[in-house]
Amino acid sequence: MKKITWKIPKEYYDYFETLYKENQNVKVTIDVMVENIVGGGFEIVPSAEGQEEIVEEIKKFNERIELPRLLFEIVKDMLVYGNAFYETVIEVGKGITEVKHYHPKTICIVTDTNWNIVEFLKVEDDKVIRRFKANEIAHFSNSSKKGPYGRSQIELLIPTLKKESDQKDIPEL
Repeated sequence: MKKITWKIPKEYYDYFETLYKENQNVKVTIDVMVENIVGGGFEIVPSAEGQEEIVEEIKKFNERIELPRLLFEIVKDMLVYGNAFYETVIEVGKGITEVKHYHPKTICIVTDTNWNIVEFLKVEDDKVIRRFKANEIAHFSNSSKKGPYGRSQIELLIPTLKKESDQKDIPEL
């Protein structure tokens, strides 16, 4: 099987990260979107009689992994970078014991020729330090038709930012 390794240039992520951190309009827009998407929280309730025990297990799991915080991180990464990557650590007899966040700058996606993900690569200083099977990483993306990676929501704000502030220092991608 032929494999394709996809890598988003670090500069792409740096660009959107800098706009998010340094441009107040971008930061407020993204933060309000994150709050609107996940800020209302959620409630775990049984949908049928006899599900009370499983609901209690889900609530304990939720507390253990801090699901509300995790949802904020996932949505923020998706909006700023277009992608969020998480590993679920599973221990035999205990289930999921930890959820590890990986910065989008550190993950490469490997697909087959039909864009089906076959593995993820954890990369530091352009060196692969760990390989993950496709089912070992949860990949959340702000979908794009340009490949397996998502698209930063900030990319859609750039034309508006240029018009409103007449900033010449906001380059096109």
